[in-house]
Amino acid sequence: MCLDSKSTTNTDLEKHLPKTVLVTGANGFLGQCMVTVLLDAGYHVRAQYRKNLPIDDRAEWFQLDFNTVKNFSKLLSGCDAVLNFAAELNEQSAMESVNAIMPALLCAAAEKAGIVYFAHASSVVVYGSPKKRRVDEGTLLLDPHADIGKQYYADPHMREYARTKTLGEIAIAELRPNMVVDILRPSIIADEDRFLEARSWGTARRIMSLYRRTQYIAAADAASAILHLLKIGLSGQRSPSIEAYNLSDESSATYLDLYKQAASMDVDPIWRKRFNIPLLLDMGKDFARFKRLQIRYPLGAMYVSNKKLRDTGFEFDASFNEHLRKVLLKLAAMQTDNKKGGTVKRN
Repeated sequence: MCLDSKSTTNTDLEKHLPKTVLVTGANGFLGQCMVTVLLDAGYHVRAQYRKNLPIDDRAEWFQLDFNTVKNFSKLLSGCDAVLNFAAELNEQSAMESVNAIMPALLCAAAEKAGIVYFAHASSVVVYGSPKKRRVDEGTLLLDPHADIGKQYYADPHMREYARTKTLGEIAIAELRPNMVVDILRPSIIADEDRFLEARSWGTARRIMSLYRRTQYIAAADAASAILHLLKIGLSGQRSPSIEAYNLSDESSATYLDLYKQAASMDVDPIWRKRFNIPLLLDMGKDFARFKRLQIRYPLGAMYVSNKKLRDTGFEFDASFNEHLRKVLLKLAAMQTDNKKGGTVKRN
């Protein structure tokens, strides 16, 4: 479920609302949220899914498997814009096809079909483990043709995901499409459950991870930012070009800060277990694990800038702490109801 947020509005842009926006990967977490936001904003939505048809009958659902289908003419027919959220995170064998090859094929087909605006959801993992803590859109991306293990201190599964996501961006850039294209690099898009995920951590993970930044951006804020960029892309204010935007919330706190705020509002004693190791010890662990002496920063130690996004006029409706407070208030209300009913439940 998306956290409460208001959609960005602009009187001068509203008149440019398209008839149809194609959302691929529409039954994924971000896709479902985006479909709801677009429908509520008055768009007609064509929503692609591979399996498990979602239940929102306001959208036009279109079943297609990007692993097997490469002709997108029917999928794109009549659309004004494309939001490509289709991705493969679980099956490594399918990552090359879905993350690296398909985005450029879909982008080329969209240009041929006369699409005005194309957005592709990549990820901040394309920065790997950077040499500097502050990351913006000008930070060097991974070199997908070099040893990823030297550039990204992560397990093999995530290294392959990062490699294929980077290849997807490069392939779109090499097309030089004659339309407005945005490459979206979200950090960690969080719903209510994700905000409370650290509550269930074991002792070892708490000690190793509490100092890290959550890198959370509320799902509704991410969807609102994408809607904002969509409106600009369809407004005629931009000439054909490719721009990259970090979808991040600079106000996102550390897990330790999250624990402290939660402890002030929740009686659960787990929030008071806050012993943790500092960054240098965590980086030392990475040196030992990956056998690399070069200083590189993990995701939880990075500062992911969203200045470029804000420079377009986008404003966050609520800060990280405000979103967290809403979640904790809802949790407290649920706990109160459970106690009245004679049960105590931990989500």
